[in-house]
Parts: sequence; C-alpha cells; structure tokens
Amino acid sequence: MDARRISLTHRSAVLADGWSDHDLRRAERHGELSRIRRGSYADPDALAGLDTHQRHRVAIAAATRAPTPCVISHASAAVVWGLPLHGVDLDRVHFTRPGAVGGRRSAGRVDHGGALLPGDVTEQDGIAVTTPARTLVDLARTESPEAAVVAADHAFHEGTTTPSAVRDVLDRSAGIPGIGTGRRALLAADGRSESPGESLTRFVLQGIAPMDAQVELRDAAGRFGARVDLAVRDALLVLEFDGRQKYLALRSPGQSVEDAVLAEKRREDVIRGLGYLVTRVVWADLTDPAALRRRIADAVRRGRDMHARGMVALGSYRPAAPLRLGPAVT
Repeated sequence: MDARRISLTHRSAVLADGWSDHDLRRAERHGELSRIRRGSYADPDALAGLDTHQRHRVAIAAATRAPTPCVISHASAAVVWGLPLHGVDLDRVHFTRPGAVGGRRSAGRVDHGGALLPGDVTEQDGIAVTTPARTLVDLARTESPEAAVVAADHAFHEGTTTPSAVRDVLDRSAGIPGIGTGRRALLAADGRSESPGESLTRFVLQGIAPMDAQVELRDAAGRFGARVDLAVRDALLVLEFDGRQKYLALRSPGQSVEDAVLAEKRREDVIRGLGYLVTRVVWADLTDPAALRRRIADAVRRGRDMHARGMVALGSYRPAAPLRLGPAVT
C-alpha cells in the first residue's frame, strides 16, 4: 500500500478518498484494510493494539467524516472526554440531533433527539461534542446509576468538569426524559474517589453508614500514618478497594508488584496500630452486592460495638473535602 497506507492519527480515521471501489475491496479482502464504516477504513495492525475506548474513537472519527448537524453525545462524548464507562455498550456511536423528536438506532449509530443550548456544545479535535457536564447528565439519564457515578467521580476528581457545572445543566433540563433518575444518580457522585473500583464500592455500600472518602490518618504525635479510600469514623472501620492496577501504581521505580504488596501489608499494620479495623474489597466482591453489603454491615456493627466498649482510635482523622452536587448519599 506504500504511500496510501495511512497510520492512525489522534482522530483515528482512515479516509478512503481517491481509492477506487475495486482497490478498497481488494485491500479489505487481503487484510490490508479493515472497514470501520462505509467509506472509512483503518490499518488492521494499528487497530489490533487498541482498547475498547480507542476503537470507539476510531468509530467516532469515521462517523463524523461528512458534515452533519449532529453533535457527538452520551457514551461517545464520554469517550471523547476520557471518562471511564462501567458496563456501557460502545457498539454504536451516539449523536444528539438538536430539535429532533425521539431517537433512532441504525447500524453503528444512535441518534438522540432533544434540545441543545449553546452552552451544551463545544469542540474537541474538530468535532462538535457535548460539554463534559452535559455529557454526564445524558449518561445519568440513559445508562445505569453505577455508570453515571463512575464517570462523574472521575470527571470531578480530574477537573474535567465541576459539580456546579453539572448542577447548572440539571437545573435547566426539567422535563427531559429520565432527568429525575439522572439527578438521583449524580447526587451519589463524589470526586474524592480515585478509581472506578472505589466509586462502585462506595455506591454499593450507600445507606449502610456515613462514609468519608480519602481520609488521612495521623498518630497521636501528628505523624502521617496513611491515607485510606473509605472510612466509617464511629465504627473505627477502614475500607480499601484492591485492584491489580492499585499495586502497579504503588510501585516505586524498579520495585516489583510483590514488593508493592508487601509494602501495602506494612501500611495495613500501621492502620491497625492506629486503632482501626481494615476490610478490603476486590472486583469479585462487586459482582455480589448483597453479600458485600452484609459483610460490611457486620463489620460496621462490630466496630461500633468495640467503640461503645471504649476502644478509640489514636491521633487524627481528616477526610478530604467533598466534591459532589449536594448532601452526601451515605
């Protein structure tokens, strides 16, 4: 394919301009091109190294080749903004068609109807896309509450948008289908959580006990002990979410995963030495929310009973300032 072989760019689309139908069919048949959609192809070797979100960016770029009055929105806009998507189908590119009534699905595409105010739309990489705040509201209206919380937590934590910006979109979206459900989901978001696993743990456990996020624990002399994912102060209980990526992130330069695990065990000893119970949550626990809730509720009861019998924590307990739309959902 020599000069006509086009590598993936930041927009990830390979345009077929100047190619004859015969050349395209031959290149696709011989595995030299992979068809993304009509008129857009990509280097199959480059596609093979992409994850789900990167592949969706390819689909977005291909779908926006031709001028269109539509705006990238919903899950596709979340991909553009780099938001994590938990349990969200990325088989189709999502658009909002301003002024249209109802929606329409076709191969590789979903068109949503609805109003878009000037403040709801911006441009990214030359593509018209809903703003991060509007994107979160659309996700919360149309996807699961878990997906909304994971995406919003990340957006607030990274500064992609703010709770006040999302609140503004919600306040001017009265009457939009699903807005009540979306508002309730977004009220459960808190940008202090630092990973999808932490976000889902907090969401699954809401209602069991008031939980603080990213709590800094210090000893009686004021020396730093640890910063923990979640804690229930009156139960002397610390909750830590464990995923493989956590241990990869904890490694110092040249340190193995095994060394990072041992260092984390020593950190847990410090937390216990300050008077706290430690309970760990892993991804497998999140597949059975009812069992996880029972286990944590039991740990809260035991911790509160110990506290009532005179057990106290040493030093200080300092939760990070919340990053959320409204009062805590506990």
